[in-house]
Amino acid sequence: ISIVGTALAIAVVMVMIMLFQIRIISYKPDIRKNKTLTTGPIRSVPREHIKGQTNNSGVSFRLLEDGFYQMQTPKLVAAYGYLSRVSVATPTKILLSEYRLRPTDVNYWQLIDFEFIEGRSYNREEYQSGLALAVISKELADQLFADQPASGNTLLINHKPYTISGVIKDVPRSSKKAFANIWVPITSNSIYM
Repeated sequence: ISIVGTALAIAVVMVMIMLFQIRIISYKPDIRKNKTLTTGPIRSVPREHIKGQTNNSGVSFRLLEDGFYQMQTPKLVAAYGYLSRVSVATPTKILLSEYRLRPTDVNYWQLIDFEFIEGRSYNREEYQSGLALAVISKELADQLFADQPASGNTLLINHKPYTISGVIKDVPRSSKKAFANIWVPITSNSIYM
């Protein structure tokens, strides 16, 4: 009993250390984790003399454009949204599973070091014009197109057509900033704007 108890205690400590390391140590594709400052939801609180409720929300596109992008100190300001569940199909094939979609800006591709298998991410002009482009994971590309190239094909995300611009190597779920199955420009959907 004492040997099993000691082994269990050591196992618990090892798991805690591994979880701690996953959160703070940089590893591919999130190689700049130790040099990155991330902001989460924004909270607005009324002044002391005004009574009212607080407001919690994500960073708006306007705050991103007028505030964060104008900062001079950071080397790079990149934006990415929360993961959302979406349905995926091609004109000839419907997948019954839900996949994770992450809206991003064009700087996100400089922040995270993805390994492209085919194609590329979207560039600044494509991002600013709001083109419906998507980068997908290898796992999703294999399910949709088997052994054929995915770049240039049409992907229906919640029934809206997107053109696949690239395919990247699968990202581990433990990489919170990088993980998704599909990445699209923030500007491609008015809901994100």
